[in-house]
Amino acid sequence: MAGSVGTDNSYGKLGRDVGIVGRWIRLMAGGALAGGVLYHAAHTPSANVFADLALYFAATLGAYTAASFLLGRIFLARLDTWMRTTILLAPLAAIFVFQLGPDVFHQAILVYIGVSFFFSFFRRYGGCEVMSIPGLLLRTRQDVYCPLNVIDAVEKAIVDRKP
Repeated sequence: MAGSVGTDNSYGKLGRDVGIVGRWIRLMAGGALAGGVLYHAAHTPSANVFADLALYFAATLGAYTAASFLLGRIFLARLDTWMRTTILLAPLAAIFVFQLGPDVFHQAILVYIGVSFFFSFFRRYGGCEVMSIPGLLLRTRQDVYCPLNVIDAVEKAIVDRKP
């Protein structure tokens, strides 16, 4: 049984569970994102591009798994959902905004997010995609919001027949 961290929020299960529309959008977004980056990498003249992608992918997965394990129940569980979101997404925002690291690092992060969308689809996880794979590994479901939660909120409102 997966443990939940920070399950109280004003949207009910928003950020934890996802409806059918949100699931399929995550699957399509994951395929487009990971597939696009991998297609681009396949047409790159560098011989080490896939090895570099794999190493940066593993580093990103390790960082988010460690953050989930070390901070999840101790620190993040005590914070508001929006603060958890800020803490977990600020490093990614900084990496892309300030162009930190090589391009292959940015591409690996996009592949990580794309693959995470696949895991979100199969787990029916509606939280932030960066926590999808660590959640599977650690058997947790953390409430962390991401942009696709807008789709989940609209779907929930339609299903619940709320304006």
